[in-house]
Amino acid sequence: MRVLHINTADTGGAGKAVIRLMNGLLKANIDNNLLVLYKYQTRPHVHKYSFNTQSFFKQLQFSLKYRLHQHHQKKALRGKSHNYEVFSFPDSVYNILNHPLYKQADIIHLHWVAGFIDYTSFFKHCQKPIVWTLHDLNPFSGGFHYEGDYHHNEMEYKLLDTKIKNTKYKALKPIQKLQVVSPSSWMLDIAQNRSFFDRFQHIHIPNGIDLNVYQPMDKQLVRKKLGIPSDKNVLIFLAENITNKRKGFELLSKALKCVDPSTSLAVLVGNHHDTSLDFPHLKFDYVQEEHKLAEIYACADACIVPSLEDNLPNTMLEAMACGVPVVAFDIGGIPDMVVPYKTGLLASEKNYQMLGEKSMRYYTTPCYVVSWRKMPEKKH
Repeated sequence: MRVLHINTADTGGAGKAVIRLMNGLLKANIDNNLLVLYKYQTRPHVHKYSFNTQSFFKQLQFSLKYRLHQHHQKKALRGKSHNYEVFSFPDSVYNILNHPLYKQADIIHLHWVAGFIDYTSFFKHCQKPIVWTLHDLNPFSGGFHYEGDYHHNEMEYKLLDTKIKNTKYKALKPIQKLQVVSPSSWMLDIAQNRSFFDRFQHIHIPNGIDLNVYQPMDKQLVRKKLGIPSDKNVLIFLAENITNKRKGFELLSKALKCVDPSTSLAVLVGNHHDTSLDFPHLKFDYVQEEHKLAEIYACADACIVPSLEDNLPNTMLEAMACGVPVVAFDIGGIPDMVVPYKTGLLASEKNYQMLGEKSMRYYTTPCYVVSWRKMPEKKH
């Protein structure tokens, strides 16, 4: 059996999740590859999509098609607010159906495919079994990927968003067999009740993680190695882009006002250009090397996940695998894994004061992270 995963890039939360899945399948001797539009890392079994042809005429034809496609998208967004994380269209100039990896595959596993998959042509002509793992709400929504962005821009984008949603509905209508995978129970509940996704089979499978990489370590040793004070209570916050509003850095800044700055230190990990914080802190750039990232987690007393919307954040899984409790808002798929006083603590949605107070609680109240191998399964 050959599986072909399709994801727009080999980075980001979805990129990280699919590469972990791919590696797990390889260890189980299942032949699988990942096809991406944007490749930033050198990894085996990860392949960058390319338009290979010796014909100058075909190259010119593709170039003109691409430029026209970009022009239409920019025109559709012209004059509208860009106050959102990402907005994507269902059409694409890339024909994955002609790629050798597609032709060799027995099963197609879609992931985060915005800007890569052309909905109309792909679902019309794909004759192979399809599995689709949902990393956000976009597959069954319009152009936005989370509801918060839609609500903030509803007046300007309603017509365009509805048009995109209708295009997706028509494209998926011919599909009879599609297995939809949701990493969180939150995503599962939403997906199986959306109009043109409710007729497909749905299953809940959380993202995996390599417990040989992410595991508890000697806290003082790794702090010494990384130059982190041994006498401070360390709170860690990670995001690929720290300024991403959905990841909640603004609320984290407010929450830290409830934390004692004389005994505590915030460690920020991610792209943090122009980011300021009125609290004792250290900054690390975005870390791709997983063993180093695991060491940074192991330095922490608690990992703060102040996301406003999220499916099943990798940061949460990584922290708990390193024996670090998670303090987060009670939103999205986070409650699937954050069990109060076992794997972390939950604060009411957007209640930054409660988030700060619960972060401080780890220094006064014993709280232990239960091994993932012993965590009870939650019923849905």
